Amino acid sequence: MELLGVASDRGAPLLVGSLLVAVAIFILMLLRPDGRHGRLPPSPMALPFFGHLHLIRPPPHRAFDRIIARHGPLVYLRLGPSAHCVIIGSAGVAHDVLKFEGSIPERPLTAVTRHLAYDSVGFAFAPYGPHWRFMKRLYMSELLGPRTIEQLR
Repeated sequence: MELLGVASDRGAPLLVGSLLVAVAIFILMLLRPDGRHGRLPPSPMALPFFGHLHLIRPPPHRAFDRIIARHGPLVYLRLGPSAHCVIIGSAGVAHDVLKFEGSIPERPLTAVTRHLAYDSVGFAFAPYGPHWRFMKRLYMSELLGPRTIEQLR
């Protein structure tokens, strides 16, 4: 019994020291600017696995408005461990982002969207390009044209 008491007394400073080193490394990893995230907009403080989900309370549009008021018109949020998003809070910034960023209209193809959209042949999940523009023109003239609207009315 005495041997266990002596061993635990000797190991206590080592345990406390290793715990402090682990906490310091964890904090440095959170605060360290990462090279791949260098071009992201400003962001509030995030929790390790939850991201910014703790900041979003009902109703979500008011929570986003509070975040935008505090951090500016362009804010980066992480919703959970793998969902990354950028919130745009002004029309001018939205116009600039949509004008110069070509990958925003493209939606990622998953197994479900491939099944529902017939392998991106339809309009909703088709990649942005000539086919998408043609389908948009077709839908606007045939499905949402004045003649169809009158018939449905």
